[in-house]
Amino acid sequence: MKQLISFCLLLLITINASAGNSLKSQILTSYKTRVSLYFTESELHQKIKTLQELHSPIPKGLRESYFKMAMNLKNHKKDSVNIMKSIIYTCLNNYKDKALQMLCKNQSLVDKIDSYYEVHAGQNALLDQYMDDFFDIQAVLTEFTPKTESTDSQINNNKRKNGKLKPSTKENINQNSNHTIMDK
Repeated sequence: MKQLISFCLLLLITINASAGNSLKSQILTSYKTRVSLYFTESELHQKIKTLQELHSPIPKGLRESYFKMAMNLKNHKKDSVNIMKSIIYTCLNNYKDKALQMLCKNQSLVDKIDSYYEVHAGQNALLDQYMDDFFDIQAVLTEFTPKTESTDSQINNNKRKNGKLKPSTKENINQNSNHTIMDK
């Protein structure tokens, strides 16, 4: 009987892990479709591989702190690359968590990062890349949101490094479903 219970628990854990990986795969597939116009096939393959291999978890108790730091990157220049890397990792790998969904899609966060990006783009190539990835992943995550939570999208005309227009990076989120500690 104990073996049967152990087997069932192991099966449930495997199913949950598989479901999480499946969601991450769906997000990355949508991301790939979204950015495919801007990169060669080999560049796109490398971007997806980099995101799949990205490992920068935020300890559970520090998640909101990291999102707050991302909203104020100018005060965290030294750590800005690691902050953005951790935010992307968290949004890709913990999207089933409703609280993290709200943090990842927070319009204030997107606006603050976008403002920082507009002023500081070109100063740190890796940070620019992580910010671009965040905007695209955030937009994909917003697409996964039920229609009742999202409203009309805005187009952010930031230019990519190669001069091509960046796809829509901002999505308006219903303010009632988007209040977090970061807005206070």
